[in-house]
Amino acid sequence: MDKREMAYIVAERKDPKTGELEVIGTSQVIVPWWDRAYNYQFNEGWSQDDFDCEIDTLYVKIGVQGGGVGRKLVLGAMQKGYDRLNMRRGVIIWTHEQNYQTREFYKRIGCVEVARRTLDQGGAPSECVAYGFRSVGGAIGK
Repeated sequence: MDKREMAYIVAERKDPKTGELEVIGTSQVIVPWWDRAYNYQFNEGWSQDDFDCEIDTLYVKIGVQGGGVGRKLVLGAMQKGYDRLNMRRGVIIWTHEQNYQTREFYKRIGCVEVARRTLDQGGAPSECVAYGFRSVGGAIGK
C-alpha cells in the first residue's frame, strides 16, 4: 500500500439543468516516488533532486476544459503541497507523449519539459513526458 503524503483538490459547480453540485475536476499532489522501475531521462539542468512535489492526478470534465478549471486545480494542488506538506522545491507533472492537448496546457501555464520515461503498461511501452516548475512557491506566487 502506498503511504506517501498526498492532498486532493476537487472542483465543483452547480449543474445548470438540475441545480445540483457536480464534480468538474480533480487534482492530487503527492511526494514523488522515485523508487519505481522507470528509466528517467532528465533534461540538462534537471534531476530528481529538484522535485519534492508531484501532481499525480489532473482531470477536467469534457465541456468545461479551456475555462480555467485545470489551471486552478494545478495551482490549488501546489498550494496544498506548500501549505500542508511543506513542499518547497520543484513540481513535476507527467503525461503521455501522445497527449498533445495536455502537453500544450502545461506549457501555457508556465511549465517546461524536464524529463522523459518509458512505462511498461501490460507489456506495451508507453512514452511519457514530464513538465515542471522550479519551485512550488514561485509557481504560486510565494
